[in-house]
Amino acid sequence: MIREIHKNDFGEFEGTVWNELFQTDLTICFPGEADQAYAQQCAEYFSNLPQEMVDRLCAYCLRYCDALRNFFDEDEFEIPTGINGRDILSYITPSLLMAETHPNTDGIAFHVECGCAWEVEHGLEITISGERILYVGPYEGISPYNQARLESIGFYDEESDFSGNFADQE
Repeated sequence: MIREIHKNDFGEFEGTVWNELFQTDLTICFPGEADQAYAQQCAEYFSNLPQEMVDRLCAYCLRYCDALRNFFDEDEFEIPTGINGRDILSYITPSLLMAETHPNTDGIAFHVECGCAWEVEHGLEITISGERILYVGPYEGISPYNQARLESIGFYDEESDFSGNFADQE
């Protein structure tokens, strides 16, 4: 349940919600009072992602972590090593879920700003639309409805030196 709802400085509604997957409270932001029920659906979905989706998310986060481990000198960054599967979740701290509504869809879509142990400056962003993970990478503020931006970033390319998006095309 969304608690402590108030209007933020941008005129959007904001509150606090518990996330079961990460075992933490996070801020949730949504555009209008009428969208509170939708925002709650987004929060519940993120809290209880389907198990195979959690596994895909972890694999994408591990790719991001490994890419930075290979890119930076480990002596300069505290990048966790030897992480497998869902262990990566303990190095991620979601802070803000942005539930976005779009007039041409009735599905759930949101993006989440997270902190992560391997990239403290740019953090981690997770963008989800329904059962599809659209983006996993450094925080860019990528809306699930910004098709042009998503297309310009593309999806994971193992041949690339550094992919901006570590999610596969789903």
